[in-house]
Amino acid sequence: MAGRSHRARAAGRLVAAGRDEGGLALVEFALVLPFFVATFLSVIDVGMALFTRAQLQTAAQAGADYAAVRGFDSAKVSAAASGATSTPVTVPTPVSYYACDVSGTLTTVDAGTTCTSGQTAGRYASVTVNATYNPFLSTVWKTMTGSDHVALSITVIGPTS
Repeated sequence: MAGRSHRARAAGRLVAAGRDEGGLALVEFALVLPFFVATFLSVIDVGMALFTRAQLQTAAQAGADYAAVRGFDSAKVSAAASGATSTPVTVPTPVSYYACDVSGTLTTVDAGTTCTSGQTAGRYASVTVNATYNPFLSTVWKTMTGSDHVALSITVIGPTS
């Protein structure tokens, strides 16, 4: 026999074509890429939101620390909180009050009051810092939360002089 029959050659080409996987990797990559990109951007978004929250914590703590070390002056406490971060923040007017610590809970009292522990009421400052975080994937956030931004707020309460 000089060669294979026409049917044998055609069957051989059909089997070889079934093993050809040249474009399969590209198709699989195209199917997986959108999920990979969405996951990657989501991780970055959450990381940036957590970074913004940490910046707020730092700013509120800086305001409370200022009040503890230098005494309570509303304008200076606000300036210390605002200046402690590069993140754009708003600082509502800080509040100073007297309180007694009762089992880890502060109870507001008048200045000069003697607490049940026998100690004089301490003076405290409450510093709140607010910011808005606008995520990359605002459409996803809006679908999940109903809003295209995230409002963050941190309040730090600390003793003051």
